[in-house]
Amino acid sequence: MSFHDFITDQNYDVELSIIYLTIEQCNIQYFSDEEIQYMINYFNHSTNKTEASLIFSLIKTMDLPLFQKIVNETNNEVTISFFSCDVLQVLVKTMLNRALAATHMYESFQSLIPKLDNLNLESSMLYRTFKKKYFDINNEYNSFLELPDVTYVEESMLFNRAITKLIIPSTVKTIGNLAFANCRELEEIVLYNGIEKIGEDAFEGCTKLKKLTIVKSDIPIKEFLFNHLKNLEDVIFEDDDFTFELSVFKDHPSLKFVKLPKSMKVINMEFFYNCPNLTEVLLSDNLDIIGVSAFENCENLRKIILPETLKIIEEKAFCKCVSLEDLIFPNNIETIQQMSFSECNNLHKVTIPGSLKTIEEGTFEKCQQLSEIIIEEGIETISNRAFCECCKLIKVKIPQSMNTIKDYSFYQCKRLPEVIIPNKVKVIGNMAFSECSELHTLHLGNALGYIKMSAFSKCKMLQYVELPSEIRELEEYSFADCETLKNVIFMDHASKECTIKNKVFYNCVSLEKIQLPDRLKIIRKETFYNCMNLISIEFGNCLEKIEESAFYNCEKLLTIILPKSVTTIGKNIFEQCKSLEEVILSPNINRIPQSSFKNCSSLKKITLSNNITTIGSSAFENCSLLDTFIFIDNSNATLSLNNDVIELKASIIEERTFYNCTNIRNVTFSDNVKCIKKEAFSHCTSLFNVEFTNHIQEIGEFAFYACQSIQSIFVPPLLTIINNSSFSKCTQLSTVIFNQEDSKLTNISESAFQDCELLKTVSIPNTVSTIGKCCFFGCKSLDTIILPESLLIISQYMFSGCTNLGFIIIPQSVKEIESFAFHLCASLNEITIPEQISIIPENCFQNCINLSLVIFCSQTLTIKKYAFHNCGLTDLNLSTFKVDSIESYAFSECKNLRTFIFPSISIVSYSTFEGCFSLEEIETPQSICEIQFRAFINCTSLSKVTIKSSDIKYGENCFSYCTNLINFISHSLSVPARAISGCPKIITQVFE
Repeated sequence: MSFHDFITDQNYDVELSIIYLTIEQCNIQYFSDEEIQYMINYFNHSTNKTEASLIFSLIKTMDLPLFQKIVNETNNEVTISFFSCDVLQVLVKTMLNRALAATHMYESFQSLIPKLDNLNLESSMLYRTFKKKYFDINNEYNSFLELPDVTYVEESMLFNRAITKLIIPSTVKTIGNLAFANCRELEEIVLYNGIEKIGEDAFEGCTKLKKLTIVKSDIPIKEFLFNHLKNLEDVIFEDDDFTFELSVFKDHPSLKFVKLPKSMKVINMEFFYNCPNLTEVLLSDNLDIIGVSAFENCENLRKIILPETLKIIEEKAFCKCVSLEDLIFPNNIETIQQMSFSECNNLHKVTIPGSLKTIEEGTFEKCQQLSEIIIEEGIETISNRAFCECCKLIKVKIPQSMNTIKDYSFYQCKRLPEVIIPNKVKVIGNMAFSECSELHTLHLGNALGYIKMSAFSKCKMLQYVELPSEIRELEEYSFADCETLKNVIFMDHASKECTIKNKVFYNCVSLEKIQLPDRLKIIRKETFYNCMNLISIEFGNCLEKIEESAFYNCEKLLTIILPKSVTTIGKNIFEQCKSLEEVILSPNINRIPQSSFKNCSSLKKITLSNNITTIGSSAFENCSLLDTFIFIDNSNATLSLNNDVIELKASIIEERTFYNCTNIRNVTFSDNVKCIKKEAFSHCTSLFNVEFTNHIQEIGEFAFYACQSIQSIFVPPLLTIINNSSFSKCTQLSTVIFNQEDSKLTNISESAFQDCELLKTVSIPNTVSTIGKCCFFGCKSLDTIILPESLLIISQYMFSGCTNLGFIIIPQSVKEIESFAFHLCASLNEITIPEQISIIPENCFQNCINLSLVIFCSQTLTIKKYAFHNCGLTDLNLSTFKVDSIESYAFSECKNLRTFIFPSISIVSYSTFEGCFSLEEIETPQSICEIQFRAFINCTSLSKVTIKSSDIKYGENCFSYCTNLINFISHSLSVPARAISGCPKIITQVFE
């Protein structure tokens, strides 16, 4: 049975398998029109379209009209995938051949292309060629390329094609790598957006592609969509209904113009972030919110019109829009968040509507061209850094509704000349107007109670400040470094306590006078530090305390009168007040802290309490003119007035208390005084009388150093130690009296009486076991000293330079003499060295030019370098002593030494007798095996030398220039010529 007969007899309810079997048995190559129509009708009547579609797979040949007939009559339910590969090949080739000749095949191409996408053709190249040809026809037919309803644009599909305009339908989900690369003429894309993925470099080389129009979008607009269009300049959204993901245009390098959809209510976070070439954006008239950093760093955005519907501008929305010139806020805006317009460097004038309650943190920070700000009524708070570093701001209008100005709000607004603080403002924050260097006029509102830290610091043109009566607290540095501030007035009508904290007027170098309010109880640390032109200050009657360095270096301050209410002053309070002449302290002050009046070089007179318990270190240091102390009691009654005598009652006189007070003449100490610390009276050059009591237990180092007028002292019996240099350089001191019976003294430290040039007689009590080095160094007049029997050591330089000391007894208790102990004792003519001393140290008697006799009690000796250099010794016999060594220069330059009898030593050290001009004859014992170089050089009177050792070593020049040496008797085999060079008279005799 033929298939034609079959369709005549059968209806459309027959099973597909029977139709399929019939066609195969008939082996039909070409179907008639009637047979094709049956297949179409069968498919249309079937309820199972998937199964019914298999009927078309039996068609082996087909032309294009037949294919279009089937597609049309099945309502496009039959796709090209229902046909065999053989049929497809024929269709594609037919269309390609016919398309070469004319463009009227465009619609046929267009109907076929969507059906190819999901079909695996026998030849993929044929498929790609077909699609490319279609695109060419499309571009020529419409003067632009409109993609068909495909889902995927393959890799390199339109690489390097002459496309000018591209329309992408919403069916396109994926654009492959390099799909439109090098389409150098492509200028515009019209997008019906459904794209989910764009391949790498899909639009690479599309250098003229500047414009993108998005007609509509079925999915949210995503950031990647624009990342691939690197040269894009203009973006237009035509439809009203769009949704966007975050940061859609973020970091786009070339974008210039964007028209946003009219329905858009929110511009998302970082929407246009860092679009450096963006110049204009048309916002929606329905816009409510501009999100965080939405336009941040859009460097070329010059103008933006904010719609009246706008309610919120979020954080950093327009931050660093450095070209933004014109800005008008809608009247009903509710919030402008922090740093929204910071660093908008080209913004000139801003009016901030009263619909806001707060100008948030950093809103206009670093707007460097902003010159005028109008803040409308209704705004109550200016937050931290709101206008910070607006360096060209010259006018700001603050409304009466304002009640708070927070930290750094106008910091470094360097051109701002005038500020009027409204009457509701109670607090001005930290550094609020700091470094407003041209601010010269300041009006503070009546309600102002608190000026925070550094609020007006470094306002270098500010000359006058009137502080309202409600002021409660001036915090640290609030007016510090206001270099031209001359006058400060407190409006003192309130009863509330006022606090001035540390350094409020620090370094206000032009401040001349100030009257402090009665309600001020404390002046804090360094409040007026370095106010160099402050001449006068009036204190309130309730002042109780002045803290440390409050008036440090107020060098023009002349007189200070502290009210009776003051009970405490801090250290360094008036230090460096070089013009201060008179001070009247409160009688209730019983403690003068350290350095209180240090370097007050003009201070002559001070009135203070009679009950001072403590005077701190350096309290009056370098008060070189101070000579008058007036003591008063608590009722201000004068107890004593003495221009000559200062009576000190504090238990401790601290370090450098009166250092360099060159006009002080007499000091007496009450029984309360127990301790005089280091340098307490050092360099008090006019001090001639010091009366110590028996209760003093300590005198510190340099306590009376260089007190050049002191003539005598009585050493208190309870004193256990005289410390280093305590009385050094007291050049007029002639008498020192020690308590010989009740003395507790055990130690006189180094340099204690050094350079006391007039000191003549000293008798040290036997309680003393230690006398330090240089103790009597340079005491040129000292001729008598009695050392204690308990002394253990004659210390280094102890009597060095005592040129008048002719005689001294070294106690038997002494076990050691140190180097230079009697150096330069030019009058010393005789000395006995106790038995316990076996070592004569280096330079011990050097330059004792009249020392002619030395008696050694020890039988064992060691004589060190220079021990007797340049002494007046005449004859010395050491033959009976056990001498370990005589070191170099030990007797050099002893010009009067005539005879020297050697002990049994092995070596005559170098230069030992060099320059002993009077030495006439020597005889060395057999123990000597070496005479070192220069040992006897320049012994010009030496006439005879006897060397008994037969095995001896001669050093170079050991007898050179002994010009009168005649007889040289040696038991060695030879005497080298270099040993006796320069001895013109010598006759040598050598014995075996």
